[in-house]
Amino acid sequence: MKTNPYFLFNYASILYHNGMYDYGYIIAKESKSLWSNYDTEILLGNIEFERKNHKKAIMHYMTASNMCPAKFYPLVQVQQIYKNIGDSISAQEFATQIIYKPVKVKSRKVEQIKELMRYELKIINNEI
Repeated sequence: MKTNPYFLFNYASILYHNGMYDYGYIIAKESKSLWSNYDTEILLGNIEFERKNHKKAIMHYMTASNMCPAKFYPLVQVQQIYKNIGDSISAQEFATQIIYKPVKVKSRKVEQIKELMRYELKIINNEI
């Protein structure tokens, strides 16, 4: 099954959910070498975040965002990383970008994300 990207992705996902980040990363990279897609980039970003490799996590999330520009999740993850590492300028930039990002399909989830980003901006600007 080492040449089946779907199997490798699912296996890497299971490893990730079981806290086996290093081995999960290796398997996810093998999956990516066979078939690079949005979900694989998100998984790699999540794994790198757990491994505290914030720069690599951001890189994977931004690649996912470029693959599917209408998606909000990767940008939210990047904003949260910047917030967690104390880079308030970048966190503010991403929060603003998310707030003004055009919505392709309206949903409650997207409205919640935008509301969260408005709240994050208030925190960053010491309004709360």
